[in-house]
Amino acid sequence: MRLEDFKDEDLVKISKLYLSKALYLLSIFYRETSQLLYRYDSPMNHIIEDVFEDIKSQMPSLEIFYGDFKITNHTTGTIVVYYEGNHTRLVLLLKPNSINQVLQNNLKRLMEDFLFDFEDKFRKILKTFEGDVSVFKETETMIKQNLNVELNLPHVAKYRGFDPDEPIEQYIFEAASEFSRRVGYFYLDNLIYLTKELVKDKAREMEMDVNDKKKKKKVETPELIKFPSELEFYIAMFNLKKMGLIESFPIEDLDAISKIKY
Repeated sequence: MRLEDFKDEDLVKISKLYLSKALYLLSIFYRETSQLLYRYDSPMNHIIEDVFEDIKSQMPSLEIFYGDFKITNHTTGTIVVYYEGNHTRLVLLLKPNSINQVLQNNLKRLMEDFLFDFEDKFRKILKTFEGDVSVFKETETMIKQNLNVELNLPHVAKYRGFDPDEPIEQYIFEAASEFSRRVGYFYLDNLIYLTKELVKDKAREMEMDVNDKKKKKKVETPELIKFPSELEFYIAMFNLKKMGLIESFPIEDLDAISKIKY
């Protein structure tokens, strides 16, 4: 399927997933003084502190204007993305080479929508801001709600008394359930690979069964199976999340949930 064949709302959701995978750090600065108002570090990624300090030092001299969207590369390879709001400046630090076509098409929109909601929520405070950043402590909740950063967290399968209707969802949920049983958790990226391996294993079993019974039945060779695109896999996962069949959990709970102890 081409990008044009997907619904806009699905591409936005997938863009949020790609952003959550790429994100090192999200920061918000006050335009007038370049003071850091809020910083969110992705629980799944780490950034060299020197990079962020370098970015902070450039804030006062950076010439961008209201509504400007700018992508640059730090000398370390880290991608730096700016979006200029009315009172604030949103700055993202992303992994090198992490902006694909889907994210490129939607990144400005994601940043613009988030910063609009941030400035709308704190409108009165920003108009008369005097330096107390503690008032922005609710921002993490906004980040989780608006940018769906939990998509990059570990997940677990949960049976709710019913099975998915679509074949791709059935296979994904079966793979998720099996891996949850054996390992305790999985990541959405891993789940694509796990599902493909599950389907290949089933095809091999059918192939062996047909050969054993000497039946002249056409069985697709595992290596020749045509799988849906990555985007279609993600959309099916989002549907499973919406149904409550797979859900994320905090990274700090990983040791307790993991069935593999080191």
